[in-house]
Amino acid sequence: MRFLMFTSILVVLFHLCKLIWLWFRPAFLKSWGFDRPESKLMMSAYYLLSILVLAAYLADEWGYLRFIAGR
Repeated sequence: MRFLMFTSILVVLFHLCKLIWLWFRPAFLKSWGFDRPESKLMMSAYYLLSILVLAAYLADEWGYLRFIAGR
């Protein structure tokens, strides 16, 4: 289960890098192979949605959802 949590964290970080590339096109990410042409709106929606799903999974695993729900 910890492997899945660590993998989820890495995917979130990777998607954040992709969003930064998509919105701002920084030069330091060019060498990583992020310079493919993509639809900015659809890719932003995809990355934000995947980050949301993985963040919800991590929050559930770490017990934050039970804390927020009051149980």
